[in-house]
Amino acid sequence: AQMLQEMAFAITNRDFERTAKLAHPFKSSSAQLGAVAVAKICRRIEMKTRDVSVDEVDDAALADLLVDLQTISE
Repeated sequence: AQMLQEMAFAITNRDFERTAKLAHPFKSSSAQLGAVAVAKICRRIEMKTRDVSVDEVDDAALADLLVDLQTISE
């Protein structure tokens, strides 16, 4: 729950470097636990925010992924 809050805060503040750094371990941990759907969403978030400029990020798509992640993690 805390990691989701931190990720939501980073996305809201357009801190995409932080978003990618949060998504990476969340992806790895989820995959190890067999939460494949969560890992896939985290991977997509990481890929959309890693090594990109702020102008390159599709905010709507990223917000949708965050909602999906929050929904599936409940």
